[in-house]
Amino acid sequence: MHIPFRIFIMEASLFSFNPTLKNKCVQWKIYTSNDVICSRFHKKEWIKIADDIENDKELCDLLVKYPHLIQGYILYENSTEKPIAFVYLLNESPQKKIISMHGGGWEKTPRLSILFMQGAILLIEHLLKNGFKVQTYCSKDNAIAFRFMQGLGFYCYRTTETKLYQVIDLKRLYDSHIYKYLKTREKRL
Repeated sequence: MHIPFRIFIMEASLFSFNPTLKNKCVQWKIYTSNDVICSRFHKKEWIKIADDIENDKELCDLLVKYPHLIQGYILYENSTEKPIAFVYLLNESPQKKIISMHGGGWEKTPRLSILFMQGAILLIEHLLKNGFKVQTYCSKDNAIAFRFMQGLGFYCYRTTETKLYQVIDLKRLYDSHIYKYLKTREKRL
């Protein structure tokens, strides 16, 4: 069963549906309580995504208990219907429409990394076009996450002793080499 993608409507703290968040290669589906997420990651990778959640039951409890604050999404490859990545969106500021995006992919092959980038672009572009400020943060020692987000157009707006805070806008997304490359590639498919 396909569960449509949801976006935050901050003013009412409710969700509205958008069933079209997919392209030729990938699609996002909302997390359900039957999905297995944490155990798909190596423990040290999962800690970088959500260090205070130990297992799938804790993740499920959090997502079910606070749907107005946090939503989880799984990225699927269309051709195989295989899940390839998980992202959660944290409602940082309902009044200012600020979303914090966190997540990762399960396999580190070049092909799946490209698909994850396509999915991230799809999600980020959708949020930005709907008036949301999209940001993220990661540990300073998480070079993979930093490079991934920077490659999409995110830039650092704040650093602390342990974290790098990044934000993106549509211009930076569209100007990124990855965006241009993937959009050109997508047209050829």
